[in-house]
Amino acid sequence: MNIDRAVEQLRTLISNNEYAFSPYIRNLVLAEYKNISPLTKIDFSFPITALVGANGTNKSSILKALYGTVDGVSLGHIWFNTAVDEVQNPSYFYTYNLYNDDKSLIVTPEVRLTKVPRKGRPDEWETSRPNSNYGMTPFNTFPEEIRSLSGNLTRWEKVKKEAVYLTFRDTVSAFDKFWYYGDSHKYWNNLAKRKKIIRKRSNGLARAISEKKKSFNYDGKERIINRTSKELDSQLVQKISDILGSKYDEIYVIHHIFFNTPGFTFKLKKSGVDYTEAFAGSGEFAVINLVLKLSEIPQKSLILLDEPEVSLHPRAQKKLMEYLISEVLSKKHQVVIATHSSNIIKYLPPDAIKVFRENSSQQVELKSQYSSVDEAFLELGDDPADIKYIYVEDKAAQAIIERVIFLSSELNSELFKIIYFGGGAEQLYKIVGCSSAIDGNYNKYIFFDGDQNTDVPFPKVESLTQAELSTLYQLIENSIGIATNKVVPLDSDRTSHNSIEIMKKFIKWCGSQVHFLPEETPELLILKSLGKDISNMSGSDAKQYFLDEQEKMRQQFSSISDVDVAHIYKGLELQKIDLNDENFKKIEDLLISIIR
Repeated sequence: MNIDRAVEQLRTLISNNEYAFSPYIRNLVLAEYKNISPLTKIDFSFPITALVGANGTNKSSILKALYGTVDGVSLGHIWFNTAVDEVQNPSYFYTYNLYNDDKSLIVTPEVRLTKVPRKGRPDEWETSRPNSNYGMTPFNTFPEEIRSLSGNLTRWEKVKKEAVYLTFRDTVSAFDKFWYYGDSHKYWNNLAKRKKIIRKRSNGLARAISEKKKSFNYDGKERIINRTSKELDSQLVQKISDILGSKYDEIYVIHHIFFNTPGFTFKLKKSGVDYTEAFAGSGEFAVINLVLKLSEIPQKSLILLDEPEVSLHPRAQKKLMEYLISEVLSKKHQVVIATHSSNIIKYLPPDAIKVFRENSSQQVELKSQYSSVDEAFLELGDDPADIKYIYVEDKAAQAIIERVIFLSSELNSELFKIIYFGGGAEQLYKIVGCSSAIDGNYNKYIFFDGDQNTDVPFPKVESLTQAELSTLYQLIENSIGIATNKVVPLDSDRTSHNSIEIMKKFIKWCGSQVHFLPEETPELLILKSLGKDISNMSGSDAKQYFLDEQEKMRQQFSSISDVDVAHIYKGLELQKIDLNDENFKKIEDLLISIIR
């Protein structure tokens, strides 16, 4: 599969014909949900979405919220109160489109879900009336003929589609459940008896498989669950073989309770050798389980995958993504993945990558509806060597630097990655600067807008006096214009040996890796390079100038989004500037100094 071409096909399909995926969840708004920043909105503009972030950024909880969106599923089944974990009364809502038979849009319902404990049902979730404080449209404002589509007099109903939610816990085989986790069995502490039970029960399991039984009574109990006992067809076996990079001849599946707990056994045949999950790798079992589940669900289902990369090597992760993309193209599924793997996200477009991080208030926030693979790599701590990574505050700065590299005969674009990093100067100094300083990573640079330049140079580490060491905290603050403890992890004693050493590393790194673009903002830089008089113009004035010009363009192309108009307009303006411009030449010289 040409994965880039397949992704482009998906882009075209969802952009031109969302009806083909309908009912399709368009966005999710986490109004009051765990420690996620209130009213965090996640757009699903691409059929495959990756949730990326450090541990503890609630990616799995977001998957669970999505699982609760479909009709017939309650979030209370998998998230409930205990004596040690109390669930506060959370609330969130989501939207989907309803279409006529002629594919014309009727309405976009906003479905609000709230935990409403009832007597005897403490974990009850139900649809609730729209909440105007969340920015929702009151139900009674819709015409009666539209409201009648709901079947409820006061609120919208849940979306009607199938959902499958797979986590690594779902990939534990019947053998492993009993052998490693079967501590409820009375012989759990007796190794010899555990072996004896497995050997004895395996006789019945082997017979059920060899005779392809749909029903099997053993020790007075029916052991096969829902008559699930079958050999996978050749197409499914081939898909599994492709993902795992190994040729399987046969795969037999049986869902049973031979080992006292419900679980799957997969009997595999490869190169003439038969074996079950007891001797298979966990990656084999996970992939077979995933492919089996997806083969059983109807078209246009919601597929939620929690860290599917677990136990899979990088090639298998790539092949898994190829498989998922193929399934979405052919069956119009919607897939959301929580992942820590760069191999899972590297093939996705920016609007499909949602990066989450914890802010200074310890709330989890969505960085942007658009995140490049490079930005996600940063969150994952994964960055290739030998490339100069230049982080900038805004996309206009990114475009300017990329334009300079394109024009310069002295620079090779393959040597640079220009990364837009939203979040402001403080986050750039903290996430990129401090972490790189501590790690000794000198392949990363920060190019700030000119308005961040305090004109106070960083002191030279090698020439610091004892008196300066005792005031290093203040010297850094003078240079960056931000309180030092907001970007550098310090001990309570700022003059401790540990604090001094960290600050020295930070100063040394910033002294060579932090630079400032000419002019206060990229907009001022572009306008000056175009020959406009900016002597009486502020950065805000320049931004407004661009907004006004972009609005004139947008009025001519109503089908183009505001974001696209902004990129197109600035791109057209930048094309008018060449390296004869003084500011562009300064940037070129700076980039050349980095690589030489």
